[in-house]
Amino acid sequence: MLSKINRLRRKRDFGIVFKKGKRTKGDCLFLQVAANRLGYNRQGFVISKDVSKKAVVRNRLRRRLKTLAELSSDNGFDMVFVAQSGLERKSFADLKKIVEQLLKKAV
Repeated sequence: MLSKINRLRRKRDFGIVFKKGKRTKGDCLFLQVAANRLGYNRQGFVISKDVSKKAVVRNRLRRRLKTLAELSSDNGFDMVFVAQSGLERKSFADLKKIVEQLLKKAV
């Protein structure tokens, strides 16, 4: 589980990442990355009802992404993962490959 300091929480922080960040697209997943001056990474997750109407499915996907986001090294970036429809049908192994490819491209 991500510690509190490693989470993007405020709307302003999300807005900065969306405005100034570099966008990378993977299979059913986007990653926006913007540099911060903190020396450690912070992650945020956007999973809308377009992915699934069921909160159980969206929360499971969010937990999986949080687990995989912990694999990234601390370089001082703010990252926002944006899920798209179809991602909920991917296995954990497929999701891991997608996230690793996105992190290589973006960072």
